[in-house]
Amino acid sequence: MMRLTLTGVHMDAASPEHRRGPPLAGRATETGAYPTAEALKAAGIPPIALGNKDDWPGIQWVWAFQSRFGGNEGFYNAVSGENGGSYSDPSILKAAEYTQQLGENGWLTPGFNGIGGADKYTLWTQGRGSMIFQGPWLLGYITDTAPEDFDYGFFVFPSFPDEDPANQGLVMAGIDALWIAANSPNAEAAADFLNGFADPDRAVDFAVDTQNISVIKGIVPPAGTEDDVLWQLGEVAGAAPGYSPWWDASGLPPEVNDEMLAMSQGLFAGEISPEDFVARLDKAAGR
Repeated sequence: MMRLTLTGVHMDAASPEHRRGPPLAGRATETGAYPTAEALKAAGIPPIALGNKDDWPGIQWVWAFQSRFGGNEGFYNAVSGENGGSYSDPSILKAAEYTQQLGENGWLTPGFNGIGGADKYTLWTQGRGSMIFQGPWLLGYITDTAPEDFDYGFFVFPSFPDEDPANQGLVMAGIDALWIAANSPNAEAAADFLNGFADPDRAVDFAVDTQNISVIKGIVPPAGTEDDVLWQLGEVAGAAPGYSPWWDASGLPPEVNDEMLAMSQGLFAGEISPEDFVARLDKAAGR
């Protein structure tokens, strides 16, 4: 299954004159425009719902900004050290700078570094922020906790016209895989089980029941659900020119990952500078 990290939009979080919020994928607003973060802030609405007590929700912003500024090649070189790469790469430093500016601009939910657990999701569904940057597991929380009339949509992470065009359509994603041990006495039975997930009917049931995006091509949504966000996410996944990995799940060496997460709250609070952030990552990598 595939798990995308996209920006959710709470359509009812804004004041009446900005009620539409940023558009759904491919949908224009009634006025043809949407309010900027500063307009939402002026209306008393935190533009971004963030609960960063668990460290990883905030640091995702660094990953996404870096993907736009340096792409997968810049990230690979930073991790591997090849081609002169390091975590002080300009794309990672710039990503840390942009991430820190979110807090400096006053665009985040007040007290964001003290909000964790399920609260980091419900603060958005309760209107304590117009947008949230999360993965599709959020869909389950919406089903369980959001008001019945909760109106929301999503859009892909913003692009930057002055940056490399090849990186502007990349989507942050994680791919979950199941493996069979080479010495398993039941390898054939396990293979039959896993191959069953490729059955179109089972793939549809899996997507609907778990609210996860299937990687099986050609499956057809059940009648009446074609416009559900889950299937819209699948369309985005299929149309993406490429994917950038989640750093904490599969991208970074453990010691670098631990140091990155340990700095998440400090970076957002302005207690750790972007320069120190990248320098400490390099130090953790033994450079």
